[in-house]
Amino acid sequence: MSKGLSITGIKEIDMALAKLEKKINKKVMKKAMRKSVAEYRKAVRKRVPKRTGNLRKSLTTDVKMMKKVFIKGRMYFSRKKGKKGYHAHLVEYGTGERVVKDMWGLKKRGYRTQATKMNVGRMKAKHMTKEGFELKTPEVKQVFIKALARELLKIRSVN
Repeated sequence: MSKGLSITGIKEIDMALAKLEKKINKKVMKKAMRKSVAEYRKAVRKRVPKRTGNLRKSLTTDVKMMKKVFIKGRMYFSRKKGKKGYHAHLVEYGTGERVVKDMWGLKKRGYRTQATKMNVGRMKAKHMTKEGFELKTPEVKQVFIKALARELLKIRSVN
């Protein structure tokens, strides 16, 4: 499930962006989006449980321009390039009761065992990303607006 965030209605910034060239406009928007996505990443990273550290290390962000108009920033648990975020959904949402048949392979090796099934418990949900998004959304809007304004001021001072 993905939720979007839309920021509109700031007349001064809208007018300044309209005056810029398309290439410069893209750069400005991407920089502002990177800063705002980084805020989300910090919030979620604090909430990720650290046992081996693989899940924290796998938290990744990227920013893309879609259809030359829409900018998309996303944060996800990566499973590529040596990052091990494949179990993020299990930590986020938890698991039900887990039962393992012949846990140590004793029956296969010829040993008699009374209990062929072993209950290994359940994992409680952590809701790390959900909490991170809910807490940081009001701040991230302000971070995006400030970063956008700062980049526009830099461009104006150069020109």
